[in-house]
Amino acid sequence: MEKILCQAFFVCLTRLLKICYTAYMDKMPTVVAISSPLGTGGIAVVRISGFKTLRVLDKLIISKPCPMEWETRRLYNVRMRTHGFEESGMCAYFKCPHSYTGEDMAEIYVHGSMAIAEGIVRAAIAAGAIHAGRGEFTMRAYLNGKMDLTQAEGVSDLINSETDAQIRAAQSLVSGDLFKEISDIQDNIRKILARIEASIDYPEENLEEVTSGETKNVILELKSRLRKLISTFNTGYLIRAGVKVAIIGKPNAGKSTLFNALLGYDRAIVNERAGTTRDTIEDSYVYSGIKFTLIDTAGLREAADEIEAEGVRRSADAAQKADLTVEVADAATLKSQLSANGGIKVLNKCDLLPKEKLRLRNKFDLLISAKTGQGINPLKNLIYKKTVTTEKIPAVMLTNTRQYSAALAAHKALEQAFTALDTTLDCVSIELLSAYKVLGQITGKVATDDVIKQIFEDFCVGK
Repeated sequence: MEKILCQAFFVCLTRLLKICYTAYMDKMPTVVAISSPLGTGGIAVVRISGFKTLRVLDKLIISKPCPMEWETRRLYNVRMRTHGFEESGMCAYFKCPHSYTGEDMAEIYVHGSMAIAEGIVRAAIAAGAIHAGRGEFTMRAYLNGKMDLTQAEGVSDLINSETDAQIRAAQSLVSGDLFKEISDIQDNIRKILARIEASIDYPEENLEEVTSGETKNVILELKSRLRKLISTFNTGYLIRAGVKVAIIGKPNAGKSTLFNALLGYDRAIVNERAGTTRDTIEDSYVYSGIKFTLIDTAGLREAADEIEAEGVRRSADAAQKADLTVEVADAATLKSQLSANGGIKVLNKCDLLPKEKLRLRNKFDLLISAKTGQGINPLKNLIYKKTVTTEKIPAVMLTNTRQYSAALAAHKALEQAFTALDTTLDCVSIELLSAYKVLGQITGKVATDDVIKQIFEDFCVGK
């Protein structure tokens, strides 16, 4: 009798949970958006996600299989009804939780006209969906436990990748490498916290001395691991964001010619008249997998008018904000700023330099000729070495300031825990718990709504 009552109880409980889940999910909006790049192409992709996905498809698709016959992860040839026209295409259905978002989801593939894709989106909205916001599909994947916050950031970085190094760094995040490293550090903190709690709760066992020794060794090891991770930030950030290099110098020193030579094509206007460049110009090239953004600036001199003065001001501002400056001096006139800003100093037009002036080369990092191409490749290599400080790109990196700040805070908490070993284990426990929580901000286990919102606002609509 008891067995029958237990079985009946669990059946009722299961049905109740199913009803509650259905009611909850029914209130969650089903979203739709174009997931392919805007513009004309071979195909366009429209993505739908949410509890009402099949209901939306039922109203949207004219010729389709019966709703009960939808097989997950199978492509169907369908005909769709949109506003004012019909369209033939393909449709794939992914059943919860085996989808990108962890919800019922569908992707529709049609001819690559924006009018067709937008027509399907409008029809889906008329069928009960709402338009997705920025990064909403990936945010739902995060909220539904399909990925952690570092993986979500990796997805965004992967979409925006322009170089091989950016792709590798983003794939490392997507694959969960950083999450695994942070989680392992947290696991070690949790284990030593358990040992500390045991020694506090059972003082008669005389565990405190042993626990203090174990805690000291664990903290030293975890501090070392965090320091190593923190040291990767400079490289990780430069890979992700690229390196900004400002080309500065006196008027007519050949800055624009050097700008074009580094890029490999004529981007800036070049003229023998001084002051041709009145504003900053930006463009980029890729070297050893790193993106370098060059900023061609106006010549640094006393301005003749307000427009030129503004150009000089912007040049000074660009030089201050750049990761590196390349200061160009003119070998023909030997005029140079020769500032002590830690940047690279080059002597341009060295093909015009008289032999008796070769002794001047000691004042410069390189002698180049932007016009003939002499010294351009060595200059690119020097720019790389000045900014990318590691010879080998680490497999696991911190790539943004959010991750970096949290890692620094965790390292500081571990240092304070180490210092607290001279007091009581209670104080050590408080600092270790602080380190554990702040590391959770990196993976998203303890991320605030504001942090999550800020991260996904950087996404494009449809991802």
